[in-house]
Amino acid sequence: MDKETGFLELGWYGKVVGKFRLSGSGRRLNVHWEGEDHPYGFLFDGEQKNREPRLLKNLAPEGWLSEVLDSPDPVKYIGEGIRFLSNLTISPSTKILCDKLDIDCVHVQLKDCTDENDVYTGLYGATCPSAINGAFEKQLASYWNNPLMPKFSGVQMKIPVSLYPDENGKPLITPAGRTSFSHILKFPGTSFHEPMAALEWMGLQMAQKAGLDTSKHALVELPGGMPPALIVERFDIPKAEDDGSKQYLIADFCTLMGKDPAMFKSGGNSEDLSRKLMEISSDPETDAKLMFRKNALAWFISDFDMHMKNFSVLKTYDVATQTTDIRLSPVYDTLPTTVMPAKGDKDLSLKIGGRSNGLKVQNFVMYGKSLGLDEETVKAELKDTGERIARAAVEIASNPPSPIANHERCAFALKHAATEIVDRVKAFGYEVPEWTPVRPDSNMRKEMKRWGQEHLPSLVMQ
Repeated sequence: MDKETGFLELGWYGKVVGKFRLSGSGRRLNVHWEGEDHPYGFLFDGEQKNREPRLLKNLAPEGWLSEVLDSPDPVKYIGEGIRFLSNLTISPSTKILCDKLDIDCVHVQLKDCTDENDVYTGLYGATCPSAINGAFEKQLASYWNNPLMPKFSGVQMKIPVSLYPDENGKPLITPAGRTSFSHILKFPGTSFHEPMAALEWMGLQMAQKAGLDTSKHALVELPGGMPPALIVERFDIPKAEDDGSKQYLIADFCTLMGKDPAMFKSGGNSEDLSRKLMEISSDPETDAKLMFRKNALAWFISDFDMHMKNFSVLKTYDVATQTTDIRLSPVYDTLPTTVMPAKGDKDLSLKIGGRSNGLKVQNFVMYGKSLGLDEETVKAELKDTGERIARAAVEIASNPPSPIANHERCAFALKHAATEIVDRVKAFGYEVPEWTPVRPDSNMRKEMKRWGQEHLPSLVMQ
């Protein structure tokens, strides 16, 4: 039997975008939309005001979150969600809700509480696991079941957090209940997925070294010899010291292209995303090179999880001038997935130049055409990106920060990743630093494969 909610309001920075009802059963979600006379239509994908914003159908939980919440009904999950990314809210009354809750913004920036190795130096007041296990997952699920806890899609074990000064002025990480949701805290996995947060930190570091705009991030030490967690700063909300004239809206490419993420986020072509970006970008010339580098990053680090929801644009609305700037967003989710157990999947989520594996320079030349890049530019960008990534991988793996160096499995995973990256860049004929290869022996490979078969797909990234 279909379930149906009463009328809900979609709010953005406290302004009503429209009213709607939700209905459906199982994973089926229907949105019955009533648009409002608002000035934001072009922000929500340029759609007609009498049509629901596409993002509404892309808010259901995925992967780990869906599993730990026992595959929640999307009608209930969204209808009771209240707070979402980019200061979007869903509630019976936007005004009443915003009278009780502040607009999300960054009160403490990570750059002010990290050391030279991008390790967090502030206080930790979030949940402290003694082990990553079922009990800990239930504890995290209790956070997500709180109606005031912000909701956002994703497949990793994580919670929304606030970063505020405590009474002594020291930065403090706490779960974002009624407080500003300014950062995301990502936890390590179990067994061979223990290095997941460390590998994502490495991926973001390499993206940064490759010349890409990258979300601010830091390793977080956990107690009791645990592998480190990762904290990532949101870029789709204002900073507290800003003048309040800018409002932000993030939109992934499933939303931009009207695709159901459950069916279409993987398996497509990067060219389609690039053509869409060139159509809407406020600075297509700059974004073309950034988009190219992001795809090159995915190939060189073997990030087989770089799907349509991991590509986004950031829309910035200037309240004073009522103008919008649309740009490729900073990198926010990337890691060398090839060094973790999987069911033999070694293909990119999105094809580049018609291929998802065994790519050559010519595939990138073909791909560059969708971005308006000529062959000479493509070859120069590809070489520079690959060589930067190889240098960064070796530098990081040779001298990792202490939270990684002190955890044997994490340190090994970074060295294994560096080995795969150096080999992949070298295969293109580019210059790479000297590096002694580090790989699992045959026994470890068998153990990883066996563990993966037992635990995937429930833990595999989707």
